[in-house]
Amino acid sequence: MKEFKFRAWHKKAESFLCWDWLKGLEKGFHIMVPVRKGKDKKEDVVHIEMSHQKHFGDASECIWEDTDLILEQDTGLKDKKGVDIYEGDICAMLSSVRKEIIFKDGAFGWMDLGDFITFGGHSHFDKIMENIEVVGNIHENPELLED
Repeated sequence: MKEFKFRAWHKKAESFLCWDWLKGLEKGFHIMVPVRKGKDKKEDVVHIEMSHQKHFGDASECIWEDTDLILEQDTGLKDKKGVDIYEGDICAMLSSVRKEIIFKDGAFGWMDLGDFITFGGHSHFDKIMENIEVVGNIHENPELLED
């Protein structure tokens, strides 16, 4: 069975939180999370209140609801250096064009001139996967998408 992997970006903390740790929390916890914030990665502690759970299938598997928490799923693909590609990642494609990876209509892909291009639906999938490289993510490096 395929393992589904996620990562969690917290807007207030301006940091990715440990997904495995978040899965194990009990309902209604208030947590203090050590993070490195901002461009200079200054150490700080952020208070996060997580008060609701959503259950998927087995009741022991839950995901916290938090308006400041953005969950991003692993695409199941790796870049040319073996790095997992998640939604929200910014990838350098063929000819160094950079695109944000998104999940839309049940598939992972990117927007190109207003059209959604899926990994599997691209005619040059093999060539793209030989050359694609994760260069950042939309949260920490949005400037990478600027033209």
